[in-house]
This record gives sequence, structure tokens and C-alpha cells, in this order.
Amino acid sequence: MSPSENDQFDIFKGCRQAAIAVGVLSFFINVMMLAGPLFMLQVYDRVLASGSVSTLVGLTLIVGVTYLFYGVLSAIRSRILGRIGRLFDGNHSARIFGLAAHGQASGDERSSDPLSDFDRVRSFIGGAGLSALYDLPWIPVYLAILYLFSFWLGLTVTIGAAVLLALMLASTHFSRPRLSALNEMANERNLLLRETQANAQVITGMGMAAALTKKWQTLNNRYMAANEQVQDTNSLFSSATQTFRMALQSAILAMGAYLVIYQEITAGVMIAASILSARAVAPLEQAINHWNAMINARLSLQRLIEATGAVKTDTVQLQLPNPKQRFSAIQVAIGAPASRTPILRDVNFSLRAGDALAVLGPSGSGKSTLARALAGVWPTLSGAVRADGVEIDQWSEQRRGSFTGYLPQNIQLFDGTIAENIARFDDRAKPDEVIEAAKRANAHDLILSFSDGYDTLVGMGGRALSGGELQRIGLARAFFRNPFIIVLDEPNSNLDSNGENALEEAIKGVQKRGGVVVMVTHRTRLINVATNVLLIDQGRQIAYGPSQTVMSKMAATPSSQMPTNAPTARGPSHAAA
Repeated sequence: MSPSENDQFDIFKGCRQAAIAVGVLSFFINVMMLAGPLFMLQVYDRVLASGSVSTLVGLTLIVGVTYLFYGVLSAIRSRILGRIGRLFDGNHSARIFGLAAHGQASGDERSSDPLSDFDRVRSFIGGAGLSALYDLPWIPVYLAILYLFSFWLGLTVTIGAAVLLALMLASTHFSRPRLSALNEMANERNLLLRETQANAQVITGMGMAAALTKKWQTLNNRYMAANEQVQDTNSLFSSATQTFRMALQSAILAMGAYLVIYQEITAGVMIAASILSARAVAPLEQAINHWNAMINARLSLQRLIEATGAVKTDTVQLQLPNPKQRFSAIQVAIGAPASRTPILRDVNFSLRAGDALAVLGPSGSGKSTLARALAGVWPTLSGAVRADGVEIDQWSEQRRGSFTGYLPQNIQLFDGTIAENIARFDDRAKPDEVIEAAKRANAHDLILSFSDGYDTLVGMGGRALSGGELQRIGLARAFFRNPFIIVLDEPNSNLDSNGENALEEAIKGVQKRGGVVVMVTHRTRLINVATNVLLIDQGRQIAYGPSQTVMSKMAATPSSQMPTNAPTARGPSHAAA
């Protein structure tokens, strides 16, 4: 979605009628709030003066029925606000989950958690904070009634409301930057926690727990100090507001008593004005009580709008047929998302159905970066990645996934069964399709050796499996439904010789059925099945062509002129990808 489309992130999308209903209910609720002041006015000025018990009973019944309706309407308003929160979740939660998935795919781990921001906004619009906003416009109405009672009573309450508003604005001024900094520190703590959980085995095996605990304590101390500052600021303004509110109530009674003494108002007006003044400033008090929630919700909403503007979402497009013939890169430059600095540039190749491309190069040369771009995970800064002459982003993400298989260097499975992971959690997948993909990856017999077979739970991230098992199941996931384009990043790094034999046969099978394979590798075993070789070094393409031609040139090139750790035709290299 482009920045101009940010307004599509509409809080009340699909629930405008409910929002209008809350406004109508707020009108009647606030009108009924006048029952208390009017009741006291009649009691003091009419009932006590006349001594009429029947009038007192009648007024009591009327105000009792009014309060009953007030309670019912307040409950209905609260329920509708809750439903608005639910509708908001239903309208946007899938999109926000996709946004979180994009953030993880881009490697932007330090960004704020969109799901937490989303929950914060949803909690606000579905709670009492939003009802306070509906009540704010009634402050002038109550002030107008007070001015009708007495100019001096109205002026006193107006001054008091202005002071409360000033306190609220001052609280915003001091709290907002502190809350923003606090959220950043919380994200940093959460990132360390996620990294620690993901690397628990490394931490235990290498004795890193003490060092990471020290780092956690440093981050946590900074967070707690910032949180303490926020709480101190909030408690200061909260105490000031509460103290001034009590003083204002007494000031109203004192002004009313003064006016009664000089017979400018009656005692009933004095009591009614005291109650009405409390109601006049109540929305401001509620706003102050929920002010931090409002600030947090606003900051979260701004982050969500910015994040949704930075991620391209699928739009309704002409349904292009899946590619079947060609896959190419034209003058491609690639950088990390949200960065204009290229990691890899000047990449050109063209493959036809049945071709296999081996991408070679030393560690840090940009091989995995290229794999991410070819799979559509990272965008290109310039140039184009095309399938059958069409840029791959012309297909929606879901459609592109139907003809693309991808095995990343760091394989992660999802908490679920082996079958669900191979099927990419598509509930329409047929068992035969899952088994066929597993057989192509030489994982079928392995899976059957587990006690629960294809129903074996792999655990979060696939932690119940070994590295080799993860790789085979990840390969099966990449081969699911025979995609035309298959991108493999170090697919044999955890395979034994039998596994490499099976992988080689699987790649030949893809070529035979007319698919295209791009494989990042540093072992000559897979280079032997490649029809083309692409050599990159220091972020640039330095050679491309038929595999025998490129490998022969590499073998004839003096070692001093060869890229560091590049594989040769004479034998495999053990450089890391």
C-alpha cells in the first residue's frame, strides 16, 4: 500500500453504524444525567418549602425510573463499544498478522511489534477511553446550564475546567516523549528475550547465560528507570488533578453559599449547581484518567499506519497465468528492506524451463541476499526479477507462492505437524500431495520412522527435529505441489551423502518436469547437476554462463585471482554461505 492509501487503515471500517449508535446513546445518557441536579433543585426549592410528601414520592419515582434507563443505556453502550473492538479486530487482525510476518521476513526485528500496537488500539476503542471522548462535547452544554443558574457559578466552573484542561495538556507534553522512549526500550527487551529463546541450545552449550543475563539486567534497569519516570509524571499530574477537583467542588459550594446569602440564587440551585459542576468536569477527569491509554493508542495507531504504508499489500489485479517457461534477473540491485544501500548489484541471468543455476561465491558476497530477492522475500532496489517476462511482484503474494518453492539458509518450521508444515498449512492440501513432496525430498521414510508419522508435532521452530531432519522437511515444503521456481539456499548443508544423492535426484526431477532451480551452494556435488553457474564476489556478479564453461575458467584462473573460498572444479570448498 502506498502512503497515499494510508487512510484505508480506518478504525471504524465496517462499524460506523455502531459508532453512530454509541453517539446516540451518549446523547440520551448525558440528558439523563441532568435528572440528579433537577431532582435536588425541586426537593430543596419545592418539596422542603411546601412539605408535600406526595410531590417527594412522585419526584423520587421519576428520578428512579430515569436512573434505571440510564443504567440500561450505559450497559448497552459498553456492550456496543466492546463489539466495535471485536469488529475492529475482525476487519484488521489478519492484515496486521501479515504485517508482522512481513517484518520478520525482512529481518526488521527491532521495529515495534505490530500485534502489540494493534491490541493496544483495539483495547482503547473497545473500552471506557472511547466513551470519555463521546462525553467531552457535553461539557459546553453543562456549562451553559450553569450560566443560566448564575453567571458566577458558570464562570467558576469554566475556570476550573480550563485548569483541568491545562493539566491534561501539560501531562501530554511531558508524558508523550517518555512513553515513546519507554516503548522503544520495551521492544529492545522483547527482542533480547526472543533471541534468547530462539538460541537456548547455543546459550547452554557455550556458557553464555551469565553474559546475556547481565545484558538483560542492563536493559531491564534502563526500562524500569524510564517506567519509573513515566509513573512519577503520571502520579504527579493525577494527584494535582484530584486535589484541584476536590478544591473546585468546595469552591462551587462556597460560591453558591455566597450567592444564597445575598439571595441571588436559592439553596436548591446551589445544590443542583454543585452536582452539575461535577458532571461538567467528569468527562475531563475521565479523559485524564485514560490519557496515557489515549497517548499509547495514538502512538500505536501512527506506527501501524506507517508500517502498513511501508508494506505493499495485495490488490485486485488481472489474474496472470502461472509462469512455465522462463526465469530471469535483469540488472538487479538488492538491499535490505527500508534501506537504499545495495548489498548486491549488477546481477543478470536468464533461465529456461529445465535449467538449474548454481550460485557460488565467498561468505558475505551476497548469495543469500540474491536468494531472498528471487523468492520475493526482499524487494529489488533497481532492475527486475521476471518470470515469463513479467516482474514477479505483478502476482499477489499468495499467487506467487503457488509457483515458488523456497528453502532459506536458516530453516524454521511452525508449531504443528509435519504434514501441516509440508503443506504450508493449506487446509485444502491432499495427503497424496504431501506424501509426493516428502518423497521428492527423500523425507518420506524418515517421517514414517517417527512414532506419529506425518502427524508428528515438530514444536515451535521445529525444535523437536535435528538439523538434517529440518532440512529434509524444509525441502519437502519447497517441493510441495511442484512449483515452477525453486530457490534453495545451502540445501545440502546438513545432509549426509545419501541425502545429497536424494537431493541431486530431486533437482534432476524438477528439471525433467520443466521447473527452474536456483541453488546457493559451495559444494561441487550440486554444481555437477547445474546447467548454469553464477559467480558473485564482493556484492557483484563476476561470471555467468554454462556450468562447464564457468568452472573451466575458474579452474584455469590462478588462485591469487580467485575469489576467496570460491569452489573450484578440482574439489569442494568448505566456505560458509
